[in-house]
Amino acid sequence: MFEYLKTNKKKSVFLGIVILIVIYYVFFKKAAVTANTYTLGTVEKGTIVNSVSGSGQVVVSSQVEFKPQASGKIVSVNVKDGDKISAGTVIAEIDSVDAQRAVRDAKLNLESSQIALDKILKPAENLTVSQAQDAVSKAQRDLDQAKKDRNQQDLTNTQAQTTAYNNGYSAVSTAFLDVPDAVENLKRVQSTSDFSGDDHMADYGLILGPDSKFVTKFKDDYSKVYTLYNSTSASVKAVGRSADPKLQYKLIKDTLEMTKVVAENLEDARALLDAVKAYDYSLYTIAPTVDAMKPKILLDIAAVNKDVTTMQTALDTIDNADQNNPINKQKKEDAVTLAEETLKEKQDALAKVNEPADELDVRSQKLTVEQRQNALNDAEEKYNDYFITSPFDAVVAKVSVSIGDQVSSGTTAATLITNEMQAQISLNEVDAANIKVGDKATMVFDALPELTITGKVYQIDTLGTVSQGVVTYNAKIVFDTADERVKPGMSVSADIITNVKTDILVVPNSAIKSQGGISYVETLDPSLLTADDTQAGKVTLVTVPNQANIEIGISNDTQTEITSGLKEGDQIITQTISGTASSSAQSAASSVRIPGLSTGGGGNRSGAARGG
Repeated sequence: MFEYLKTNKKKSVFLGIVILIVIYYVFFKKAAVTANTYTLGTVEKGTIVNSVSGSGQVVVSSQVEFKPQASGKIVSVNVKDGDKISAGTVIAEIDSVDAQRAVRDAKLNLESSQIALDKILKPAENLTVSQAQDAVSKAQRDLDQAKKDRNQQDLTNTQAQTTAYNNGYSAVSTAFLDVPDAVENLKRVQSTSDFSGDDHMADYGLILGPDSKFVTKFKDDYSKVYTLYNSTSASVKAVGRSADPKLQYKLIKDTLEMTKVVAENLEDARALLDAVKAYDYSLYTIAPTVDAMKPKILLDIAAVNKDVTTMQTALDTIDNADQNNPINKQKKEDAVTLAEETLKEKQDALAKVNEPADELDVRSQKLTVEQRQNALNDAEEKYNDYFITSPFDAVVAKVSVSIGDQVSSGTTAATLITNEMQAQISLNEVDAANIKVGDKATMVFDALPELTITGKVYQIDTLGTVSQGVVTYNAKIVFDTADERVKPGMSVSADIITNVKTDILVVPNSAIKSQGGISYVETLDPSLLTADDTQAGKVTLVTVPNQANIEIGISNDTQTEITSGLKEGDQIITQTISGTASSSAQSAASSVRIPGLSTGGGGNRSGAARGG
């Protein structure tokens, strides 16, 4: 090494300069390190309450007109003028058959969705697993049997085809035991010499006439027999039993056609001889031939016709086998395919029985249960609207409806007189649209800051009041309890609860961010956090947070419901405080935690350094 440095002085000087620059920048040069402080939060189960606020005064209404919240026909009136009634008395009832059905259906829907959720969450029972396993075993046996049936069908097809061809060839062989004798006898009917001779035909012509159809028909068919017999005989010698099936099939078919022609010519011979015997043929030289050939021809007809039937049956059997074998094979193939699909289906069913419930399915079904519960709550609220009920003790001044009357939200059902104190508050048009009769409310009083009274809305103005272009609506709230300290005319502030959701995942509103219509929260890699960080609820890091997409539900001024994307106990960032520091790299590394950098300090995680 030293020898190299001595001999390469210029390179040595350059290398030394580079080393000095690196040392300077690493240990002495100041570098800017940016670190952010993150406030941490935890995803928790909680309750979100939505409410609207308004203010007004305590009033004492001596006369109140009650109007129904639903429309329909009055079916009962339970009070009369002058009656003293207590809070909760039903003044009149509107026909609520449809509302009752809606409540019934909502209950059934809720029960159905709850059962479905229970099924998802419930682990598979031993009986269910056993049944699914049995179904798989049966499907496997069915597949094995289907494969055996397919293989057996292939064997059956081969055997059937082989047997059919063997029977056909045997029929050909049998035919050629009978046909040669029949052909010889036909020759003798025509001639005493050979196939080309026709010396007997002249005699037949003398007896029956030269233009006899019997003579002509016999001669014409006999020439066909002569031709076909010779060609088919040559084929029989050329095609053996083990020849190609196509050649065998042609041989059987040709032999059948030849045998049919022989059978037809034999019938010609019989008809010809019968015609001759009808005359006084004994004077002719042909008489011995006629007498000798007639019984032989009859025997030949029987034998050859039998051969025709046998060969036709064999040929039909071959045709049926060639046509049906592919069909039968395809049926067995289809049965195997179906059995394979069934086995796959049963295996998937078994796997589904054994696997835990899918988180998305559980979440989806929980949302369905919640929706059905909300639907039931809405249906029950609407059902209650069909009962015109007094919210306080009163005297009935006037009943304005009778049984059978049609009423709506603008109809006055009854006028009550009461000395009960109520809160009359003013709401803007947006808030007024979000409340309804029956909503719970909490009220506080300027003069009695320590006192809080609950109540419920019993009346909302149908028409608003316009003042300087601003529309307001009055809502009256009846007190749940009386307090003698509350006086008429006192200023009151009310929070009317419009929605409440309990046992839901909630996060602070400050943690929710959105971009491009997508809501998300920021999180940190858990490996970067220590127990001290979580306890302090704050950490300073040189790192970039992760983004977790979420779906949100309802919210209020401080919290937002999380419907998907997070789970209880997850750590999230609720606030980011940006900061910059200009210090040496060593100093920065000792004051903030930098992922991947370790100072070796005691008690710190690997990959992150904590400052003093």
